[in-house]
Amino acid sequence: MKMHLKTVQIDIPPLVTSIEYNAFNNCKSLISVTIPPTLKSIGFNSFDECISLTKIATSPSTENVTQKIDIAVKFPETIKLLTLGD
Repeated sequence: MKMHLKTVQIDIPPLVTSIEYNAFNNCKSLISVTIPPTLKSIGFNSFDECISLTKIATSPSTENVTQKIDIAVKFPETIKLLTLGD
């Protein structure tokens, strides 16, 4: 399922354990995502073409978050990765 949201911030709920392939692809107004520590996988290109995305916030206990972000966005170097307290 492809989602074309008209929003600027998404807080992924703690019950979510995975983000599917292309889940937020092409959400041009998405600027910020908060990922819970329960997230185990992020699908390839999940945040690709989210041209306004500049910040992804995670918990220190989110496993392998950098690797997950690298496969989720085309240019991960343009994203500021923040680590929040648990």
